[in-house]
Amino acid sequence: IAATVEDPMPTEYSQMTLAGGTLYVNDYNFGLWLFDVSDPLKLVKLGGVPVSAEGHWLYLKGDHAFMGHTFGGTLHVINVADPAKPRTVGYYWDGQWLNYKAKIRGKGDAMYLPQEDGLAVVDISVPSKPRRVAEFLDGAGQPLAAPCLDVSDAHAFVVAAPRGKTPCRLLVYGLAEPLRPALASTTDLKDAKGFRVLLAGKMLYLVGYTGKRILAVDVSEPAA
Repeated sequence: IAATVEDPMPTEYSQMTLAGGTLYVNDYNFGLWLFDVSDPLKLVKLGGVPVSAEGHWLYLKGDHAFMGHTFGGTLHVINVADPAKPRTVGYYWDGQWLNYKAKIRGKGDAMYLPQEDGLAVVDISVPSKPRRVAEFLDGAGQPLAAPCLDVSDAHAFVVAAPRGKTPCRLLVYGLAEPLRPALASTTDLKDAKGFRVLLAGKMLYLVGYTGKRILAVDVSEPAA
């Protein structure tokens, strides 16, 4: 143990996101805390913002953080330009519950929001006023069930859970236009209930929602 920070108040730190020397810590009982970790032996709490969101996944873009509500659908938009005084500047809610198993991803001015019934494309070019502009659809034009994704420079790799007679699938989308993802390939993943997704170079690692299966997928040729 090199250093320890313990909050004096009853609370529950959870998810963490590191960007440069700043650590963003979601706090179920408060909201969002920012720490300076540029000196690992001297962690400094910079500031925080209450969001009453039991904050789950956090997505960072520029001077803004987008925090998802663990048990709902609302996203809180937080300006973090001044780490000592972060402040809420907007919200996003489109009536859909989040898929709490999936991290929020994005590219450029597009934020990809995994929901229980679909994967929304949200325009965040004006961060304080996010707006839904599109949705990831399968080859039949249908929304994706409980999707989970990771993103490279050029592609989004999405796993959709089974729905009806449609099996679990890995779908790859081209992101030449980030606000208009284009389906490039689909691969069935039999006998699966859905996966969490992690991209590492040319490999994609999938962990089953049941917690009993790991797949390693070669995605060096996304169309195949």
